[in-house]
Amino acid sequence: MRNELARRTKRPAREFTYWTYFIVCVLGLGGLGCWVELVQVNGEAPAVRDWNNTYTALVTFFPALIASSCVQMVFEVKSKPWHAFSIGLLMLSLVVGLALISHARPASASAWFWAIVACLTSLWIWWIANADNPSLHDGASPDDAVGGNPDAALAGDLSGMKV
Repeated sequence: MRNELARRTKRPAREFTYWTYFIVCVLGLGGLGCWVELVQVNGEAPAVRDWNNTYTALVTFFPALIASSCVQMVFEVKSKPWHAFSIGLLMLSLVVGLALISHARPASASAWFWAIVACLTSLWIWWIANADNPSLHDGASPDDAVGGNPDAALAGDLSGMKV
């Protein structure tokens, strides 16, 4: 598992399409609730800022991202260890998510720390879940012709063939 996690972490690192999708769709649109709350709270005077909604946005973002990524891995990867890994992550995110969501408000520094760690972890889980997704990689599509120029003359002939 360690080697596969390392491979999946490194593989898309130099893919422009992958990074664009990750930044625009996962961070930008997926984290829209967090961005809206950050903008709203920063628009208030420092003395009256209430960070509770921002905290709630964080602790509801990561379970959704982890859950969708884990279910995606279960459906796409035909490997029992990956299924076990995915289901384990799903259960762990449920427990951590419920603990952080039910934490007393205003949230302590420790709760904020774990909420941020969970969000960063969820982004990594999305990253490894989609590392082998050919739609997010630059270069040839899996539907492209392989084996050379499709317009080239065919090799061989039919001489000596009896019908």
